[in-house]
Amino acid sequence: IWQGGSGLAKTGHVPVVPGKQGQCRHSDFLAEGSKCCRSAFCADCTWWPVYPRTCGNKIVDCIAAYTNDGIACGTDWYMYEAMVAEGNDARLLSFSPSESVKGGHRNPQNQLDWIVGCLGVVDSCTDRCETSFLSCASGRSFGQCSKDLKRGDLADCPETCAYTLGMLNASETPTATLSRGQFGTRTGLPRGGSTAPRPNCEEVFGTFAETGYDKCATAAGPPAPAPIEACPGGPTEGPAKRPAEGPTGGPTKRPTEVPSEGPTERSTEGPTRSPVADARCLVQNEKDKFYLTTKKKTGKEVIRNCQWLEDKSEKQKKQICSKKVKRGTGDVTNPAQDVCTKSCDSCGPCYENEFSRFYTGTRKEGAPVFSTCRSLQKKKKKKAALCAVTETDVYGPARDVCLVTCEMLTC
Repeated sequence: IWQGGSGLAKTGHVPVVPGKQGQCRHSDFLAEGSKCCRSAFCADCTWWPVYPRTCGNKIVDCIAAYTNDGIACGTDWYMYEAMVAEGNDARLLSFSPSESVKGGHRNPQNQLDWIVGCLGVVDSCTDRCETSFLSCASGRSFGQCSKDLKRGDLADCPETCAYTLGMLNASETPTATLSRGQFGTRTGLPRGGSTAPRPNCEEVFGTFAETGYDKCATAAGPPAPAPIEACPGGPTEGPAKRPAEGPTGGPTKRPTEVPSEGPTERSTEGPTRSPVADARCLVQNEKDKFYLTTKKKTGKEVIRNCQWLEDKSEKQKKQICSKKVKRGTGDVTNPAQDVCTKSCDSCGPCYENEFSRFYTGTRKEGAPVFSTCRSLQKKKKKKAALCAVTETDVYGPARDVCLVTCEMLTC
């Protein structure tokens, strides 16, 4: 399993996720919104979305979050503890933002390389390949060295191996805690054991009492864990299965290689909808702000919130969500489709907006160059090369923005 910007929410604990899951019943949230945490606190709840009781079917869980992710940082640690308690192979990756990487509630840079590398979808690169790659990365960018590897230009590196943790650290360097000392198919790494260092979250996490959280109407401590159905014959611990035996929808090659089969039809208007709803699409914080536009006369950026968007007609929402995709330059940068995911119906692994922008490189004078998914659809000859780019700027690369067009997933 890959959990990017995700984890396990616990009743009576911070962080409290936007939909108040784990603190309120869903029916109460639908009836009262965020107020349910005060008026209808769920004293019988314990966690959300699910406790990882896996019995004899042990799994690998790669849990990744940025330390400035106010939704997920802390829940990642809760999930690691629960995964290990159930005998699963948990791999916790705690990323910190930087001047070039803003972090927040999103996957890490070069996310598909992290997914394939951490889960071990294919065999990890060898020590000799890692040395060759890091030698390249000492003087060039991660993306440039990735291109060399894909072309077969890096010594001792097969084109289809999964990046090791050492190689991925050339992109970003998280604090990694590996419960069994394994990353991908590489073993013998430092073992994290039954507990992990607490992530250095920008927002404190813990019980309501420990953090002073007073927005939910309960004076009691967190509830005792509810009874979980026992495994047949009692709890069973054993080695985690290879991820390749698990989900069938993930990539089977290095993510920069474009699959030979993709969607047979593509809508020419608006975003491509996901066939399976993402849980984050079901809820949103009405007070979360997004960048709408910039006034031409004054240069002032116009900022709105999700409640404002939700009050618009369906036609107006569609217009704002699908076409107002530029990023702001002030304190609020993300457009509506990135913030108000319920109103925009903009979640799911196969969501794509043809007007979304992606980064393609820089001009000679250093100015960044951007394009759109719609434009990429028309560039039959250049599409593979553009989808192989991994560098980011204000906007991410095509492979992260135009997932359907780049055929990064089977949608």
